[in-house]
Amino acid sequence: MIRVRPTLVQTTSLSLNIEITSLLSGIQGRLTASARSSTIGSASSVAKGRHMDSGVLWAVNDRYGNEIHPTRERWQHITEPTNHPDMAGHMAELQSTIRRGVRRQDLLNPQKYQYRRAFEHLNDDNTHIVAVVLFRFREDAQGRPVPNNYIVTGYLKEIG
Repeated sequence: MIRVRPTLVQTTSLSLNIEITSLLSGIQGRLTASARSSTIGSASSVAKGRHMDSGVLWAVNDRYGNEIHPTRERWQHITEPTNHPDMAGHMAELQSTIRRGVRRQDLLNPQKYQYRRAFEHLNDDNTHIVAVVLFRFREDAQGRPVPNNYIVTGYLKEIG
C-alpha cells in the first residue's frame, strides 16, 4: 500500500498562505499608515470624502492601524429582519468593537478576522458584539493597490 503524506502538502500550503498573508499585512500596514489621517480611531475619513463614491458608511482604525468600514449594502444586509435586526441600534458599539476589540484570524481564510468586544447593556443575555472583517485590496485612480477592509457581518452573541 502506498501512503501519500497530505500533511506535508497542507503544511507547506498553510505556511505559504501565512507567509503571503504576513507579507500582504505588512504592505497593507504601510499603505494604511501613509494613507490615513493622524487621528487613529476617528470615523472622520468618510467626512473628508475618501469613500463617498463607494457606499462606505464610516471608517475607523483598529488597534493595529488598519482602516475598516461597512458599506451601506453590508449594513442593510446585517440589519435585515432575517439576519441580525438587533444590530440596528448598535452602530456605535460596532465601531468600538473594531477600534478596541480582540481580533482573531480565521484558520481557513487568512484574510478574514473576527473582532469581539464585551458590552454590559446588550439584549437577551448577549454579552458581546462580533464583527467579521475581510482584509482586501482595491485599485485607486492611479491603479495602485490600496486597502479595502470591510465588515462582512456583525451580530450579538452570548460568550462565557
